[in-house]
Amino acid sequence: GASVDETIEHGLCTLEYRIRQKDGHYVNLEDHRRLVRDPSGGRVEIAGVMTDITERQRLQAEVRLRDQRLNAFFSGAAVGMALLDKDLRFVQINDTLAEMNGVPQKDHLGRTVSEILPDIAPTVEPLINRILTTGDTIPAFTLSGETARDPGVKRHWIESLFAIEGLDGRPDGVGAIVVEITERKRMEESLRLSEERF
Repeated sequence: GASVDETIEHGLCTLEYRIRQKDGHYVNLEDHRRLVRDPSGGRVEIAGVMTDITERQRLQAEVRLRDQRLNAFFSGAAVGMALLDKDLRFVQINDTLAEMNGVPQKDHLGRTVSEILPDIAPTVEPLINRILTTGDTIPAFTLSGETARDPGVKRHWIESLFAIEGLDGRPDGVGAIVVEITERKRMEESLRLSEERF
């Protein structure tokens, strides 16, 4: 058939089959074929190894589904979310946080905190470096500063930072969850001032 012709022409090929077993279940097989020539130059044979890849494909499908769910959660969150690598560069950021920062989502990627948030970086970068060293979590601290969204306007956030482990179990990045509280702070300040008048 075509697979034999392909093997003869190119020396090797990989095929996938779906086979129904006697009990009615299907298995997926991967067939690696290789051309083997007789050293004397006579006969040509095709050698093959067949591997059951059903479980591998099931796990790959589960990983794809998990990634789709995480991405949907990440991008749809009403709070700001970002992932930073160990060089403090943005690896992933949702639209909510990109909008808070006043910089398009795609323009964050590969750039450092100090490049995107120069006014806030001196406060945040030491905390991120501490997490990368210790693996600590820093929950719910208040942060204030300016962003490109409103230059010259002081804004306020509650931010939580946590370690992202690499394959070796050590911190390989940092996750950030950010909630803006600028409007709440303005209302509190306005209420305080009005109480002082009376």
